[in-house]
Amino acid sequence: MGAIHYPVIPEFICEYRTMVRDAEGYEYQARVYGVPQGKGIWDGWIVFFPEAGGGLRRTDRETEQASRRDLASWAARVTPSYLEGALERSQPFREAGSRAPEHVGSWPE
Repeated sequence: MGAIHYPVIPEFICEYRTMVRDAEGYEYQARVYGVPQGKGIWDGWIVFFPEAGGGLRRTDRETEQASRRDLASWAARVTPSYLEGALERSQPFREAGSRAPEHVGSWPE
């Protein structure tokens, strides 16, 4: 009998106090999530939660770090201007992935 593989649930890393506004004027709260990829490597991306109007959005992988601690350190150094650029390159959440805890929609593969 083969090994059983369970899906990896993304971990919340941090939330930013600074709100980010898109070209249409919608404001978003940005949060970083990450997943271990094996051998200690962590992928991280940003999810944008709309305050009013707009839709949930996320980026593709923004960073690859050697540990969860390094991912948290990277997230702590993200600037408001970086978040603005990340929002511009983000995509609607439902189009971004397939695994989905109920409270956030789809997660990346």
